[in-house]
Amino acid sequence: MKWDLIIDCINVRGFHIDSWIIKFTEQPKYLALIFQTAEEVWDEMLPFPLSTIGRRILEPYWLSKYKKSKILTICNSSAESLIKYGLKDVRVLNPGFEFDPDFESPKQFNISRSDQTVEIVFCARLVGMKRPKDAIDALRSISAMDKSRKYRLHIIGDGKLRKKLEDYAKNLNLSIIFHGRISNYERNSIYSKSHFLIATSVREGWGLTVSEAAYYGCIPLVYDVPGLRDSANLVGGFVVEEDSQKLANKMKEIVGSEKQISNSIGRIQTWEETAREFLAVAE
Repeated sequence: MKWDLIIDCINVRGFHIDSWIIKFTEQPKYLALIFQTAEEVWDEMLPFPLSTIGRRILEPYWLSKYKKSKILTICNSSAESLIKYGLKDVRVLNPGFEFDPDFESPKQFNISRSDQTVEIVFCARLVGMKRPKDAIDALRSISAMDKSRKYRLHIIGDGKLRKKLEDYAKNLNLSIIFHGRISNYERNSIYSKSHFLIATSVREGWGLTVSEAAYYGCIPLVYDVPGLRDSANLVGGFVVEEDSQKLANKMKEIVGSEKQISNSIGRIQTWEETAREFLAVAE
């Protein structure tokens, strides 16, 4: 069998294709697509000492196998992390976006000083690395700071923390709706009626929910971490320090501002454009 291109798709641990590709009589082109480094994710998802072994020993060892490979990653922050691990030939290609032809993206975000109810969305797996409790704490803070409006949080997604979060939310007397896993149509409908998306992960390869929310007029408000900062900056979202009170402060500032905020979703490329750039890199 003759192969023209082999792509080693890597999320934490790769397949080290370059170690066996030399067995081919006619060597195909080879590219390592590394979506992100894990780093802080180890600490959030595994107990000690497994987290330390993964972060300090396993991940550096696995990545060291790619020091001579051509690397493609999906954001500048991930590129910086890979270079830190000693990888040299690293190129960046942001993911594309599937624009909805039946929905015209708004030129301005869905925000007005006259809104009496502010809708907030959190969309992610309900696991430690996504820090969903921070979204609830941000709602608690903004509700205490601004009594002139009602703030409501929509939590989209499921995971092992859901029951604990529901129990936590019951004691707060706040407006929180747990939607669980829903269809893309239902999710997009919530985005289009909401004012803010909160994204609080410890690290991402790329904030896909950030792009999606911005397209439907929902202002991304994200933590200053790899992946999230890159996607938020691209669409005109806001980046804050990793603290739920900072999220609340920024929301209050935006809601009370007379300045309209432009949606920069037009800067995101389509998947067709991404594919063309990918093929150019693979050459």
